[in-house]
Amino acid sequence: MPSISPGRFFPSGSPRAKLFLFAGLILLVPGVLLLASSALTAKLVSGLVLFDGGLLALGLAAVGIIASRRTPAPPANPPQEELENREALLLSVLDSASEGIMAFRSLRNEKGAISDFIVVLANKAAGKLMNQESKGMLGKCLLGLFPGNLSEGLFDRYVQVVETRTGEQFEAFDGHEDVRAWFHIAVEPWSDGFVVTFEEISQRMRVEQELKASIEELERFNRAMIGRESRVLEMKSEVNLLRSRLGLPPEYKVDLCDDP
Repeated sequence: MPSISPGRFFPSGSPRAKLFLFAGLILLVPGVLLLASSALTAKLVSGLVLFDGGLLALGLAAVGIIASRRTPAPPANPPQEELENREALLLSVLDSASEGIMAFRSLRNEKGAISDFIVVLANKAAGKLMNQESKGMLGKCLLGLFPGNLSEGLFDRYVQVVETRTGEQFEAFDGHEDVRAWFHIAVEPWSDGFVVTFEEISQRMRVEQELKASIEELERFNRAMIGRESRVLEMKSEVNLLRSRLGLPPEYKVDLCDDP
């Protein structure tokens, strides 16, 4: 590309040429640097011979500044509003579940042993099943909210899941006076804590217990009937024996042999 001399556009020593040349040199460098990564650079450079040297420098600087403003670098971290939207979406999904979902963080003593767990998340279903406000449980201790978990063995199960990093599923009865219900519980390790999902199965357990009681009653009745029938056969045999001693024919036909 041919070089550009101010003398081609302004008379040598012209004050106007000196003014534009000085201003152009000042703004040329930052303008070119700002446009170094822009697609406009090639088009602007190819048109150098069409414009006055000083005006070109001013144009490069201005376009560079505009281009830099229109194509800002992507932020290193998502904006706060986006993070809040993601959190709101996650909470909406959790609150739409019919099962209780809670997350706990371990609370350890000076020896490193787990002494309790802190509630860090609880969906609406968890609050409903536990007869508490879900938000009111946040930041509170597990044993403070549900002291029966210790005597019922649930606390030890949770500790085992955290320490062994192995999930577990089981059924348990919560005898807390505000709950008193059967639950199917699934526990999975999470960070230095665990996540638990639970659903009430009291109705199913009642049906199973009633069915079990009915089966046991039928078995008792069957044993009683079998014993009664055996006793009747024995009595008939005794009557026949007495009649035979008196020289009388047997009164009953008795077959004491088991059926083949």
